[in-house]
Amino acid sequence: MSQAGATRQFDRSRSEEKLWKRSAHIVKKLQSDSASESPEAISHGICRSCLDTIVIGGGKSLEAFLDQFSEPVFVVDGNVRVVTANSRGLAMLVKDIRTVRGEMNGNVFGCIHADDPGGCGETVHCHSCAIRNAVTQVLETGQLCIEQSVCQELDTVIGPRNVRFLISAEKAGNAVLLRIDEAKVEAAVALS
Repeated sequence: MSQAGATRQFDRSRSEEKLWKRSAHIVKKLQSDSASESPEAISHGICRSCLDTIVIGGGKSLEAFLDQFSEPVFVVDGNVRVVTANSRGLAMLVKDIRTVRGEMNGNVFGCIHADDPGGCGETVHCHSCAIRNAVTQVLETGQLCIEQSVCQELDTVIGPRNVRFLISAEKAGNAVLLRIDEAKVEAAVALS
């Protein structure tokens, strides 16, 4: 993480900071509850998805809860596989939840190397993936990543481009809340 990214302060309201912390707590709680149960388990007559909704409170699903953020938010696991996303994240990608849930970050965001032999997470380019490295660092250290500038080579509707993101991330159990604070399409990528 860059020095500037580490020292930059959130430019967020107090209520949005509380919301971010609550999101991390909820993801952690859902993980710990589900670690001891099979996905089909029923506890005290309540199915897993209903229990998740009750735990979040107010009858909201995790996705609906994350929709309270004004930025795109993704929940990713330790292998940078998307667990879920809010509607702004899905709109940014022009995808629906069924096409991103369980998919690798590179496939979801359109990394130009995701279809290389080995796939996302296993190509020679993955060691320099800025999003993967930020998520791994947050999981290993538990330290927040705040508005870190990262650049990814993505296949966009106008062709392969470098896309610069400002990302923030926080550890939530064995997952990471990944927020896209800003995205900017830059120069075309020279393909070899």
